[in-house]
Amino acid sequence: MTNISDTLPAIAGIANVIQGLTGSEYVAGLWRDDLVMGLAWSSANPGNDRLGELPCALKDYIAPTFSWASIHGLSGPVEYGDGSRHSRHPMQWSPGCKVIDSGSIVRGQNPLGQVESGFVRLKGWMAESVLRPKKAWEDENLPGLLWYVVVKNDMLPLHPDTRLEEFLWTNDNGVSETSVRRSPFGSKGNVIEAEAPVFVLYLGQWVGVWGRKELFRRLFLVLGRSTGGNGMFERVGFCVGGAYGKLRDRVEEYDEFEEMDFTLV
Repeated sequence: MTNISDTLPAIAGIANVIQGLTGSEYVAGLWRDDLVMGLAWSSANPGNDRLGELPCALKDYIAPTFSWASIHGLSGPVEYGDGSRHSRHPMQWSPGCKVIDSGSIVRGQNPLGQVESGFVRLKGWMAESVLRPKKAWEDENLPGLLWYVVVKNDMLPLHPDTRLEEFLWTNDNGVSETSVRRSPFGSKGNVIEAEAPVFVLYLGQWVGVWGRKELFRRLFLVLGRSTGGNGMFERVGFCVGGAYGKLRDRVEEYDEFEEMDFTLV
């Protein structure tokens, strides 16, 4: 594809066929009827230990941050490799949030083509968290940090969407706080440092059986504040937590998580 701005128009024909079969609303490359699961993509770029070397966000607006199209073509493909419905071992999906509303404004006459903006309003379980680095190698002289998202007592590997940086966000009442965002195109801002504040959204979990053991995988979006206003967030990454053994707790029971009504843009 010669022009990144053609990402959505290039698949408009396929989207038209799918929409004809399902009747589902199209939201910047995702489908309303499968929207929560559709949010569970991640960048295939393994640059977790070289966060400062990852590319910045695209120069031109292609799609809202919750859409895979917002980073398509930056450095590699996006993937849904989360142990989902495509696994050889059948797993049952249980969503952790629900869609209240969604929509997009298209550019031009094609309702499945380029977009000017988009949003998803959700009700779900969110927690304030931090990004925390850990040395990639036991040898302290070797460079490289692995970045993790702290969820309860677990440190889950971060799959960053792009290069990330801290910025000062101001709410509607004029109060400022530090948050994390995708580095704007050409930004020379400092890459995030230890204990960078983020928000973690629980998307849901896959539960299945591997051999004779139960397997579960919990999916989380990593978010930062949006300059659009209070209650609005932008996606900065993705993380997955999981283990073998019987589920003994529910994310909804974690003290750190609170059920909220919010908007992704």
